[in-house]
Amino acid sequence: MRYINIWDYIDRRFPFQVFCGGRGVGKTYSALEGVLLSDMNFIYMRRTAQELDLMLDSPRGEGANPFKPLNKNLGRDIGLTSIVKNLAGIYNRELIEDKLQPVGAPIGYAVALSTISSIRSLDFSDMSDVCIYDEFIPEKHVRKIKKEGTALFNAYETMNRNRELAGKPPMLLILLANSNDIYNDIFIELGIVSDIEKMVRKGKSDLYQEYRGLAIHLLANNEEFTDAKSQTALYKLTAGSDFADMALNNKFSYEDFSLIGRQKLTGFRPLVNIGKAFLYMKKGESLIYVSYAPALCPRLNIENECDRMSFYNQYGRRIKQFYINGLICFESYELKRIILDLIL
Repeated sequence: MRYINIWDYIDRRFPFQVFCGGRGVGKTYSALEGVLLSDMNFIYMRRTAQELDLMLDSPRGEGANPFKPLNKNLGRDIGLTSIVKNLAGIYNRELIEDKLQPVGAPIGYAVALSTISSIRSLDFSDMSDVCIYDEFIPEKHVRKIKKEGTALFNAYETMNRNRELAGKPPMLLILLANSNDIYNDIFIELGIVSDIEKMVRKGKSDLYQEYRGLAIHLLANNEEFTDAKSQTALYKLTAGSDFADMALNNKFSYEDFSLIGRQKLTGFRPLVNIGKAFLYMKKGESLIYVSYAPALCPRLNIENECDRMSFYNQYGRRIKQFYINGLICFESYELKRIILDLIL
């Protein structure tokens, strides 16, 4: 059965590479295999310290080691061992006195986004060729990190440091995730929610923004893989569900694209602006339209808590009723989420 190899997609002219795809298609496996077979120095990152801790070797034995399948298939023995608080080393291991022990220097580091700010003073220059950020889109039940996009940019600055000033290429940042939520904090702060929405709508799998060094890949499972996985117990149970669509068909599982479309502004009057969203009311008050199109109207700062409360108190209850009655249209899914996050 053919799995996906992310290195088939990577062009080093684009130092920021985003990969979204279904579960178990080979994203993490191929990313780690690539750095091992090429002897790249690298950093492996997860969202939280709890996720990282679960992967570490301990006196009780091996953790949820992401290298387990690679160890089996490549005849290697690699694991994660704590170096200091919030920093682990990725080591070759040997069985010494019936215990797996790290040997030699680390071949990589492992960190958590939520805690990397506490170790910014450390020098990552010996491992800064590649950073693999795994499972960067949280599932809905997982607690979010405040300003997660900004945290990632700060982490990259810490790890990349002055490579480019020293004449080296920038660190390659590989972001891997299942197709959970298109409206995640990293996509929001990168300003690519609407770009990915257009990719989904048009059935486009790759987007390259050369001026930013950013490449986005929506990975499609091959037919053989999808057919085989759909016959396993879990996907028989969940056939037709959002979960199965995400895992098998690479459909973002939390998205509701209803009430989205374009309207001509003829016959609309501007109500209010908050963030990217400009709200218009149809004459006769038969429809609200939420658009990117700017207008002269009251402006509220979406980052200001008082302005958010003012928006809800002045407009929110009314907009909510229009939404319940299906009398609102959003130019994009991004704008829909902005408004729903304010009124629901």
